Amino acid sequence: MVNYEDKLVTIFTPTYNRATFLPNIYQDLCKQKSQNFVWMIVDDGSTDDTEKVVRNFIAENRIAITYIKKENGGKYTAYNLAVKKCKTKLLFITMDSDDRLKDSAVSTIVLDWENNKNSDLVGMVYLCEDPDGQLLVSKYNELELDKSPSLQQATIKNWFKGEAEYIFTTEYLQQFLYPERKGEKFFNELYSYIQMTGKMQWNKKSIYVRAYQDSGITKNFLDTVVRSPLNYADYSNILSKYIPGLFGKMKYTFYYNTFSCYGGRHKYINSSSNPIMSWILIPIGHLASYLLKKKYN
Repeated sequence: MVNYEDKLVTIFTPTYNRATFLPNIYQDLCKQKSQNFVWMIVDDGSTDDTEKVVRNFIAENRIAITYIKKENGGKYTAYNLAVKKCKTKLLFITMDSDDRLKDSAVSTIVLDWENNKNSDLVGMVYLCEDPDGQLLVSKYNELELDKSPSLQQATIKNWFKGEAEYIFTTEYLQQFLYPERKGEKFFNELYSYIQMTGKMQWNKKSIYVRAYQDSGITKNFLDTVVRSPLNYADYSNILSKYIPGLFGKMKYTFYYNTFSCYGGRHKYINSSSNPIMSWILIPIGHLASYLLKKKYN
């Protein structure tokens, strides 16, 4: 039985048929200089040896582990479940099953949070690097990010571009669950992040090594999106609401129209963040939807 009383952080790993990668994360977590965490693994209906592998980890009793197995529904549904089940103050979103964590990661998070626990922060941001040690960031406006802007501000004002890891208070995350739609297994994380207006601490230090596998979502983005068209339409609709500038609003309104049509949502104009623009873009959205159907159906 996991004792949560003396743990500050939950490190969340969503996984699906990645049993061969989990031992790497396990070893990274066992090496952490601070053990002030719980590792929560949400198994999204794996059919490989994931459960057996995790049960072996638990039996070794080296770190605190929570294992939850659910019906396959996609990473975003695993995220929703993790947020609902998390019992610690902070939640680390997310340590994927093919990534690596630096030995000082948890101690860094704990120290930074203790230094800010009396502030009004809702979370903290850390940088990532690739396996060669290069930071995965192309823009980092230190002057503006020192003001503890929200994820919404940093996104729409273009203060940060790159890969990052986010640690939030669990209580704050519970306000931003994804709407779940049966049969659609992908939801872009920015759907929630761009709605978040709470203050974040932005740290220019890396705690994480990110690696992408050829089978991952990042490598096959369009193929992934067309299998979850209404989720992507909803994501595009949210971005068209918050992204500044005419071009950005037009782009995401076009995506909203296209994937609403592709997903069979016929009455979508009234739900658009920009209904007049959506009406104007109906013909090109229908054409793009038709071309997608020719390619994928």
